[in-house]
Amino acid sequence: QSLPLDLQTRMHTEVFSPTLMQHPAFQRLRKVSRLCHIAICHLAMEAKHCDVSQELFMPGDAAEDVLFLRVGHLDYFKGKDELSARLEPGDWVGEPALWLRWPRSGSLV
Repeated sequence: QSLPLDLQTRMHTEVFSPTLMQHPAFQRLRKVSRLCHIAICHLAMEAKHCDVSQELFMPGDAAEDVLFLRVGHLDYFKGKDELSARLEPGDWVGEPALWLRWPRSGSLV
C-alpha cells in the first residue's frame, strides 16, 4: 500500500532538497517559491544507482536531465579516451537540459 500523498511529498523534499540546494538556481528558486521547490523535489527528482564503469550517456544522446552526484565519482570524456573532468560529490552535469534542447557532447562513466 502506498503512503499518503502529503507524506510522500514531505519525504521526497527531505531526501532531495539537500542535493537540489547545491545548485545556485535552485537556491534562489527556493527563496522565491518554497512550493515550487517542494514540487520539484516530489515530481522531478529521483535517485539513481550506477554500477562501476556504467555509461550514463554518450555523445549525441538527448540531454533530458541534470545529474547530481551524491556519492563516489564519475568521469566525463569529451573524446574517445580523453578524460575532461572527474565529478565528485556535490558536482552536477547536464545543466543545459534545464533550459533548452541539448545533445550530449561527451560520455559519462
